[in-house]
Amino acid sequence: MLDHESLRMIAQIMDEKLTANNLVIKQEFSDLKQEFSDLKQDVSGLKQDVSSLKLEFSDLKQKFNNFAAKTEQNFIQTEKRFATIDERFDQVDNQLAHLKADIEHLKDDVRHISLDIELEIRPNIQKLAENYIPAAQRYEHDHDDIHAIKSDISLLNKVVAEHSKILHKLTS
Repeated sequence: MLDHESLRMIAQIMDEKLTANNLVIKQEFSDLKQEFSDLKQDVSGLKQDVSSLKLEFSDLKQKFNNFAAKTEQNFIQTEKRFATIDERFDQVDNQLAHLKADIEHLKDDVRHISLDIELEIRPNIQKLAENYIPAAQRYEHDHDDIHAIKSDISLLNKVVAEHSKILHKLTS
């Protein structure tokens, strides 16, 4: 067994070692406390950041919902406008179909008119021209004779009137 002195020395050595270990543990514990305090501050900062992000996200969510609602309204209005435009295009297509039909009728009418001009009117005009020129030439040639005949008739009317007056006086 060990004597008292040896035990005291052993106890002192152990106390020194324990004190040294205790100091190291205290230092490490103090460091851990500091790190834990820093960690608490970091967590607190993170909580604030998360809270701020939640507010920003809520604001963004509201803005997105407003934007989505407006976009949906715009989409509905656009669909209505496209429906109106489609109706108008259908009306224009119908009108174009009618116009095309009318144009085809007009083309047929123009063909008939062209044929009438070619087959009936031109030959008749030709006949009129053939008869007009000789008639005009005859009129031109007979113009002086007609004028002389008119003058003679006028003179005869005057003579008959004069003779009628004379005969009337004689009979009265």
